[in-house]
Amino acid sequence: MEGTLNQPYVALLCIYIGMVCGALYDGVQLCSKVLLRGRPGSWVAEVVFVLLCGGICIGIWYRFLALRLRIFYGLGMILGLGIYRAGIRSLMGMLIAKIRDVFGKNRKK
Repeated sequence: MEGTLNQPYVALLCIYIGMVCGALYDGVQLCSKVLLRGRPGSWVAEVVFVLLCGGICIGIWYRFLALRLRIFYGLGMILGLGIYRAGIRSLMGMLIAKIRDVFGKNRKK
């Protein structure tokens, strides 16, 4: 992705990466709560996630952006995480609650 014409696409890519990282982090938190139940190993899962997410970001920077570091890459990822946390996360929570209700009613029958 060379040139300034691709910058909007790169910014959107960074926003999407932030959103995906937010969703994956919620999954890691859920798994650590269910499997580890507050044990000290739960922070290890979070550290591994942060390292893995950082590695993926560096890999994307290497593959698509030729290791050029611009300030809007990080800002785009933070914006994507914020969009996920502010809107999409609550919508997913409502959807999961509805699914639980439907399957809960079917189990009782």
